[in-house]
Amino acid sequence: MRRTPAPSFAPLFAALSLFSCRPEGAPAEPVSPGVSSTASVATGGPPGAGAPLCGPALPGESPRAKGLLALSSGKVTEAARHFEAAVREAPGDVASQVLLIASKKEQERRSLALEDALNQEKPTVLDINAKPTAPPSQPGDAAKVRLKIASESKNLVVDDADWFKDNGLRKVVSRPAQADVPEHLPRRHLGAPLTLLFDHGDHQIGVYNASIVVASPTSEPRTFSFSPQLAWTEAAQVVGDSLLVVAQYHQSHNQRSRLYSFELTSGKLRWASENDVMNAQTFAVTKDHVATGFGGTGVPDHVFWIDRATGSTLQKVALKSAPDHVQLKEGRLFVRTYDTNVVLDASSPMAAAPPATLPPRAESARAAWPDSARCAVERAIAATEARDQPKLAAAVEALQAEKIEASFAGAFDGALRFFEQQKARGGLDLATVKPVKMPAPPWDATVLEPAGPAPASTPKLVKLSTSKGGQPLVMRRGKYDPARPWIIPPVEKGKVPFGARGDIPSQYGLEDLRVIIPSGDRLLLVYGGRYLAVTRGDETEAIFDLETYRHPPKVSDQWKEFAVSDVTYAQVADGVVYVANGGGSYAKEMFGKKAFVSAISLSTKKLLWRSKPLVHGAGPFALTKDFLVTGYGFTDEPDNLFVLRRDTGAVAASMPLESAPDEVSINGDRVTVQAYAHSYEIELKR
Repeated sequence: MRRTPAPSFAPLFAALSLFSCRPEGAPAEPVSPGVSSTASVATGGPPGAGAPLCGPALPGESPRAKGLLALSSGKVTEAARHFEAAVREAPGDVASQVLLIASKKEQERRSLALEDALNQEKPTVLDINAKPTAPPSQPGDAAKVRLKIASESKNLVVDDADWFKDNGLRKVVSRPAQADVPEHLPRRHLGAPLTLLFDHGDHQIGVYNASIVVASPTSEPRTFSFSPQLAWTEAAQVVGDSLLVVAQYHQSHNQRSRLYSFELTSGKLRWASENDVMNAQTFAVTKDHVATGFGGTGVPDHVFWIDRATGSTLQKVALKSAPDHVQLKEGRLFVRTYDTNVVLDASSPMAAAPPATLPPRAESARAAWPDSARCAVERAIAATEARDQPKLAAAVEALQAEKIEASFAGAFDGALRFFEQQKARGGLDLATVKPVKMPAPPWDATVLEPAGPAPASTPKLVKLSTSKGGQPLVMRRGKYDPARPWIIPPVEKGKVPFGARGDIPSQYGLEDLRVIIPSGDRLLLVYGGRYLAVTRGDETEAIFDLETYRHPPKVSDQWKEFAVSDVTYAQVADGVVYVANGGGSYAKEMFGKKAFVSAISLSTKKLLWRSKPLVHGAGPFALTKDFLVTGYGFTDEPDNLFVLRRDTGAVAASMPLESAPDEVSINGDRVTVQAYAHSYEIELKR
């Protein structure tokens, strides 16, 4: 019996997800997936049928409009990508969140249905020990084409993304999350999850341990298994009527990292290359050749130039380090190695490889939505945006009557029930407030407006005691304490801790919940290091989009992936939001422009002042009537405790410490500092 599809994506906001994504074993939704009525709005059905039909198309260049256009054509994977972009662009757009939930659910439903179907089929066996059917290797025209290195340049080792972007190349291989597997591929096959996805444009190949599935949106999927069993599949592509597979076998078979060519229809082995021709992530194919890469510590690094007709090695081009990606573009080979970018040219033009020859699907495209269905969806969107429950209820009934995926009626019904719950019981709803996109801040100490009166005294720090054995906040687990800050560790990102408010959204703008901070009678929520939500009771007072605060004007090219200064802590007092951007790695990667504290007016949403850099790291700081007590340190960088003036952010006092401060708290004049390897008791004299 088919299992109930479990949610495979994180909820976008708490209560809505309760209705749109039911867990295994939960009661069925009002309309079961795949079942729909033959009635339609246009033929006199449910309430809302009297509304005029929408236009014949869904125009517009916004991500949501593009998603609706893809959705109306049955392309749910493409639609989900557009709706994700729409939610990231406008986190408070509830309608886009509903459409994303519905697209993901439909994507999952199709994948699970395909999984069931393919599990009933017998895969084509690819026998690597079979006698090759290709003719013996003989010199031909392919052997006359030679490769030569046109250019070499050092790379930064970690700048793979720049290599793809700068050369206009598309990444072929990925390890997608289950929710991101295209609907024309199963998420699991014969009990094994998809572990690698190769996207060749006209077809995709999923790797599932010892089997692979070849598919496209318009072709019948083909399944293959290997004999003897693979250690792993490294790469695969269909070229014409051939399936090319680079496979790593157990060494007991004495066949390591070979390139195999199989006849696509029968699975017969055409040829096998020599051993150890590829351990790069991708290979490149022309009309007559296959270019692969192999290398590593203790072994030679080469590009192999292989005859596509026979599998024989025609040429080996030495490289300076191990190749990772080999791709073809406009008749040139682009090779990304461990620390070098290489471009190779051929002695004569390289013709493009033939496209994949795959059997067309009986119904190659799902029927486009009728005008009545598009209109029902658009009315549901309009009602959702207006939070008009009667109109949304009518739109849901209209959707349930349409010949479209039931997931969409179910998702909008979930939104309706969320609105009903909000009206009846209240609860947090971050979508009621539009996020404030803060402009790029200054990157030096700046005072635009005092945040309050000047302090009446000059503070002084006096160390009372030091003990070894610090206990950083991120390492302390246990029962959730609503009176203390709670930092969610990376392995639990997006999870609301047990004991916290049940209506705290686990995501906002597709960013995971990272920190829950009590602040007087308020609760502050940090999402993805980017968004800071200020809430009081059930009210959302403000949401600050601090993306510009995360990216200094200059960062290290080599380590820019880590040179991001996330929001790590905040407090609200006297109408001012004090925010620390303490995330990121070494200060040198950001040229010293990290670990600021900023003061923002809660009423005007404008920056009041910004401290100098390197004054506060990741954990909580302490707040007094006139001062903030903060701390910064990181590995080999200086470790210090600071006292900042609340009116201007200027440093009023400081004290060196033996290890990096993580959590600063204050009780009267007694400051307690939990550091990486020490604990301190310090008196704040004022």
